[in-house]
Amino acid sequence: MKKKHKQGMREKQSQYVDKAREDLQPRKLAKSMTTFDPDLPGGGRYFCPETSRHFETAEALETHKKTKAFKKRLKELKEEPYTHEEAMMAGGMGPIDNGQPFGRGAVGAPPPATVEEALKELKQEKKKEKKRQKLLEKASTSKGIKKKRAKKNITKAGAALKPMQATDVEMGVPTNN
Repeated sequence: MKKKHKQGMREKQSQYVDKAREDLQPRKLAKSMTTFDPDLPGGGRYFCPETSRHFETAEALETHKKTKAFKKRLKELKEEPYTHEEAMMAGGMGPIDNGQPFGRGAVGAPPPATVEEALKELKQEKKKEKKRQKLLEKASTSKGIKKKRAKKNITKAGAALKPMQATDVEMGVPTNN
């Protein structure tokens, strides 16, 4: 029977990144580094907090810190953890953002600091409103003129192209002669 190698497998699965990040907090880290436990390898003295592993000797710990797995875990721990809001948005359940609302008093718009600034804003809004009204009037009158012209052109063309009235002979109706 052929021997199966388990070189890339560990007996005990490593902790998830969020749990390891939790264990790296100063209080938990100090507790895990100072307690002596005869059941752990090396009495619990040689502990790697990033990977949550115990080693028998300091040399084993140093060689572990040069491995690819250790360096990979360090990169994972340097990344910022996802927040609950980011997870919700990734799942399509985040807040709806329809863009910036229009008009005064919009959500997220800072209130004016002084009365003078508020008056300036009001004047600017009035100017914008007048411009809008003028544009609407121009658009409505020009459209109205175009519609009237189009109607006139249709009636002229209709008069010129009135269908001729067909006679009985042209229709092929027999006459009583």
